[in-house]
Amino acid sequence: MKKVYYIHGFNSGIKPNKINELSKILNENIIGLEFDSSISMTKNLQKLIKCIDEKDENILIGTSLGGYYSNVLSLYLNCKSIITNPSLKPFYTLNRYIGTNINFVSNIEYDFTNEILNSYNIEFPINKSSLILLSENDELLNSRQTFETYRDIVTVVMFEGGEHRFEFYNDSKKIINNFINE
Repeated sequence: MKKVYYIHGFNSGIKPNKINELSKILNENIIGLEFDSSISMTKNLQKLIKCIDEKDENILIGTSLGGYYSNVLSLYLNCKSIITNPSLKPFYTLNRYIGTNINFVSNIEYDFTNEILNSYNIEFPINKSSLILLSENDELLNSRQTFETYRDIVTVVMFEGGEHRFEFYNDSKKIINNFINE
């Protein structure tokens, strides 16, 4: 059985509206997976793996740091991943968040420590069964660098304009459905 999972970004959580929107656009039942930005990458991976049935045909969708987790999990599970505005090198992109943070969804305050940041000091190769979708004007991550780094390895599509919060799911519906069904 095919299952499609969505993994949110750093300092966020599952938003039912986002899951419903993606389900509608992709005509798939999307299952939201949640990780905790206040714990290490290893602990989060262990929690996420327990939520996925390895016997199924899994497809992982992730945005920002969720794109990192989707990539790592897809390598482990040997499945497809669709990653939007991904933070594929979080050790470098998350250092600006050292200190006190407030989760955007739960409003819970926590400390993002050097120890947590150091848990991301592992680079994984990109899963060759990935589709990367980018917003050209991502204000947090360098979309041009991501495009140049991965375009010869996987399909990478850059949308004109936009911002870090990926808003092109409707525009990429055909691309995503073709990728899922190939």
